Amino acid sequence: MKSPLSFALLSFLSFPFAAAHTYLGCTDYRGGVNTFDFEKCHSYARDAISVGALEIPFGGAQGIADEGAGIGDWPTCARGPSRDKREWATYESGGVYCVAWPVLGHMDGGCFRNGEDDWGVRIFVSNKKSNITEKDYVARPLPTNFGVHTNGEKDCLGYQRAPDFCKDDVNGRGNHDHMATGCFRVDVPPGDYALVFRWDWSDEDRRINKHSYINCFDAHVVEPGTSELGEGSLEGVGDVEDHLRTGNGDTCRNNWARVQGDLNNADASQSTLSGKKVNAAGKGNPSIYRRANGKKFVAGGQSIFKVLS
Repeated sequence: MKSPLSFALLSFLSFPFAAAHTYLGCTDYRGGVNTFDFEKCHSYARDAISVGALEIPFGGAQGIADEGAGIGDWPTCARGPSRDKREWATYESGGVYCVAWPVLGHMDGGCFRNGEDDWGVRIFVSNKKSNITEKDYVARPLPTNFGVHTNGEKDCLGYQRAPDFCKDDVNGRGNHDHMATGCFRVDVPPGDYALVFRWDWSDEDRRINKHSYINCFDAHVVEPGTSELGEGSLEGVGDVEDHLRTGNGDTCRNNWARVQGDLNNADASQSTLSGKKVNAAGKGNPSIYRRANGKKFVAGGQSIFKVLS
């Protein structure tokens, strides 16, 4: 008979991950870049419908992402492809499509600095459709225009592409539910795929550790020119005015224009972090990424990344 201590330890090892409170809110978004419009969202991530994402305000479906799972050898998305057609996107091969997510307070817009560091948000194609581990997707990043956020700056890049974050500021903490958007290119041949949306971050007290929030989402990829809606796009990108505390209201607009080439010209075999290109295969270790000071992070199991000198 197991002792209470042994049982507790077994439980911890068996269930090491929790549902994360940030998540991918829409997998084919065609609305404006300031405020989320449910009518302009044409598909959702896995489990969004079952948690009621269509019936609650944007930012409220906080149980559909995994924190830690999908990193190293720990699997995520165990249930496999969705059976709800609303959780399937239709993309044209080679086309550009856009996604939306609520920043939920994880942003430095000048009205609120939460002390977290943003190490990059990316989209990958998985080799598997269920029980997905890091090795199943990390070598297959898709080109994006998310850009690379520089920690400590109010640049509206990376995970923090939310121009209205400081609008209707709540007690100096920004508006947690404001939307971020970005686009990616579907550089895969026609077929059915599981894709991975991943954001890496570290909190104020754990600068040498990284955590990851991961959503899986499903897509039918079809021949160019054969989908009902065609390629995706966002409204108002070229003339967006932001409400960040940076002075002129043009920070998002200028920086988004600067990183658009990452989407138009990117090599899908590489991913961009901290302004440097790093081979997605990690030269033998698929989990190595660089941070701004040149040191490397490598996945160390669960949700923690250990610093390498």
